[in-house]
Amino acid sequence: MTTRADWIERQLDEARLRPVHVRALALCTIIMMIDGYDLYLVGWILPKLSDAFAVTRLQLTPVLLLQQIGMLLGG
Repeated sequence: MTTRADWIERQLDEARLRPVHVRALALCTIIMMIDGYDLYLVGWILPKLSDAFAVTRLQLTPVLLLQQIGMLLGG
């Protein structure tokens, strides 16, 4: 007797990768790259930002932490 779980597993194993799946994967990849770009830029901007505000990089840590918490709550 075939259970529903077995049927679903077989369907997933036999599924073919279609153009719509490739497009969705490409779109999700691009969105993730754009979403992570702000964190990449922080590494470049942080030294100049700390110099401009005359604070140490260690003092900017709470700001970066709050930025991440804001992104978490916003998501």
